[in-house]
Amino acid sequence: MKPSTAWILLVVGLCAAAYWFATSGQLNYPPPEVASLELARGDAASSSSCLSVEDVLRVNNLNNGPTSPTTTWTSRVKNEWTLRVELGKRTSWRAYTFVVEQGRLVPVGVVSSDDVPDVGTQEAIDEWIAKIHSPPSESCKPTGD
Repeated sequence: MKPSTAWILLVVGLCAAAYWFATSGQLNYPPPEVASLELARGDAASSSSCLSVEDVLRVNNLNNGPTSPTTTWTSRVKNEWTLRVELGKRTSWRAYTFVVEQGRLVPVGVVSSDDVPDVGTQEAIDEWIAKIHSPPSESCKPTGD
């Protein structure tokens, strides 16, 4: 093998490894153990939505269906998740950060690209929940706001 061929193979291998490293941990939908959690409206101790993450994603068309925007779930730290939603153009996005606490997925922050209006964390989650028209199940009793 010529030295130039070895360098080309090395570069191709490094590019493949970099791509794998950058995309590992990215999912288009949360794993079942996360999707089944209750989505909290605020902190886990005092705020309850009585709705599963899966239900909220489905109603808000964030379940990667044929007409939904592109969503990417990543987890770089145990029990911490980030949902990135592509809003229209590839450069318009909003990212929601969550932590798993006490059996709930608790929102901790929302950031947006410069061309998307900023919203607070509570406001963003309330916007998702407002689209759900069915009442929460009888067994779920909110603990207050």
